[in-house]
Amino acid sequence: MPVRCRSLRLVIVVALALGIAPLAVAADAPTTEEWTPVVTAIAEQAPTAGTQLTAITTRYPKWVGGWIELARFDLAAQQPEDAWKHARQALTLQRNNGEAAALAVQALTKTGRHDHALTVAEPFRVNRQDDKQSGGRAGWVNFYAAQAALTAAQPDLAKADELLKIAKSCAGGAVPGEFHFLEAKLMIRRDDLAGGAKSLERAVATEPRLWDAWYELGRVRSALGEREPSVPGQRQLLLAAEQAFTTVTKALPEDFESWLGLGRAQARIARLEIDAGGEGGAKLKDAATSFSEALQRKPDLVPALTALGEAQLRLERFAAAAESLGKARELGANDEILLSNLALALEKSGRAKEAVQIQAGATATTGPGLVNKGMTLFKAKVYRTAVEIFEQAARHPDLEAQRETRGQVLRFAGHAWRDWAAEPPQGSAPAPNFDEREQRQASAADAYRRAGDLGDWTAIRHYAALEAQRGPKPAYDAGWKLLGWTNSTSLTGWSLIIGNYGASRAWDNLLHLIVWGILAGIPFLLWIASLFRRAPVQVEEVRRSTKRRIATDHALRNTRPAKPEPEMNPLTAKRMRAREALEPRAATPTPRPTPPPPAKHIETSVAPKRPRSRAAGKTPLPETEELDRPAAAPAKRPRPH
Repeated sequence: MPVRCRSLRLVIVVALALGIAPLAVAADAPTTEEWTPVVTAIAEQAPTAGTQLTAITTRYPKWVGGWIELARFDLAAQQPEDAWKHARQALTLQRNNGEAAALAVQALTKTGRHDHALTVAEPFRVNRQDDKQSGGRAGWVNFYAAQAALTAAQPDLAKADELLKIAKSCAGGAVPGEFHFLEAKLMIRRDDLAGGAKSLERAVATEPRLWDAWYELGRVRSALGEREPSVPGQRQLLLAAEQAFTTVTKALPEDFESWLGLGRAQARIARLEIDAGGEGGAKLKDAATSFSEALQRKPDLVPALTALGEAQLRLERFAAAAESLGKARELGANDEILLSNLALALEKSGRAKEAVQIQAGATATTGPGLVNKGMTLFKAKVYRTAVEIFEQAARHPDLEAQRETRGQVLRFAGHAWRDWAAEPPQGSAPAPNFDEREQRQASAADAYRRAGDLGDWTAIRHYAALEAQRGPKPAYDAGWKLLGWTNSTSLTGWSLIIGNYGASRAWDNLLHLIVWGILAGIPFLLWIASLFRRAPVQVEEVRRSTKRRIATDHALRNTRPAKPEPEMNPLTAKRMRAREALEPRAATPTPRPTPPPPAKHIETSVAPKRPRSRAAGKTPLPETEELDRPAAAPAKRPRPH
């Protein structure tokens, strides 16, 4: 670090020497041999450099270059009053000297006389051709005047814009990086962070060793990351901020502010990874390392202690987190987030009593602070206060857009109510009566239900289990609630409804009675209706039956009735069978058509039975003999009436 400063200062002094070399030809000016030892002493930061410079300006009081270099030396030595005195002496000798005017404006700004600085720069605002410095530079008087207008007690942004534009016009095409840096500051004051980031990028591109611009670029990118709505955009900006801070820490490792900014960017990247479902452990470790580096340079840096404690808490290094946050509290930090994190770290490290004491004395106003306080009190079994804190957190505006977080908070509120209902009496305190326990359980169910409305499935399971324990009526109502949450697909919901329908006396309701009456009366009404309803005509069946009837009638019309066969008695049948047996049969008998059934009006007579012979030894008639038919009785005439 000292070697770099000496080298840079040597370059500046040599350039200045080259710039004022033409002045050495004047009568009231030192020679090169006289001036060279002074330049070397200044470049090497020798203890006698100031004395030598003062001696040579005293020896040559009309040498403008000597007074300019003496003012620059005083300004570097943080002596702005002496710098203004010596720069004014140079301006007295040469009123339009841009180098002396730039030093005078800087010295007056550092002493807080911003209006006086603008007065000194006014001639160079009007006569822009005079705003020239050694080494071919230009525009620096108006540039420092713009800084004075910006840093005044009542900043004049319009004046600063005007002077900066004049400075850039004086510089021409080679605008220095410092000009872009000042332009970025003006944009940031107007809350134009995107424009400020672009100006800062131009500044570091023009002057890569402009470390203040790199640091400011990291801060602006971090702020833009907070405003970016998309997660990929946030991550991209935070990674760019990390790169800017890393550039500064590599160049200026003793700059604790850059280490702090780097750690904050890394911690926020880790938080994005955790929110996306990842671990974020690598970035958290990097952040903890960066915060530790900042604390090595400045041990009492409270923001670094607070951020380090939070990172250690996320890494589950609870004892180390309690130590870091405790130091921050000892140094005066007393905000609710720090106290909440400290209480959580103490609780996780086994120091629950200390955690409760801290939370009891802390006043939480933010959503995360209320959540942490409620969790600490809940785990310490201080249920009454935990319930109140959880309810406040669930209603807090900070958590309004965080649906999942509010569901979790309400779930733990339900846990607190439930555990409070089951809590045994403490010391001499009386045990809660039946009504108090029922009221607390009802409050627990209500908290679970509200968490279920927010989509917390763990709370839904607790809600169903608790209501099933409380009785048939709550269980029945919980079943319908589960069906509403799951679009009627919950088996648990149906089982709660069906299993508790009778015991809950859900049927003892006028609407239920009407519905059941309708369901029971529908079959009876349908039966009554069937008695008065004609059988529907089956068109196809009628068509088929009609076709069958027509076919039968046609067959009867085209078929002649067969003659009835003569009657025969058993003897004739035997004879015919015997004759048929003697006659040879044809090889293929011709089938005889089946006669149609006899008409109903044709009567068939039954052959009379042959009387059995009674005389013994009487010879029977031969079998071939046919019996004569008995003569028909004469028909009777009808009597006349």
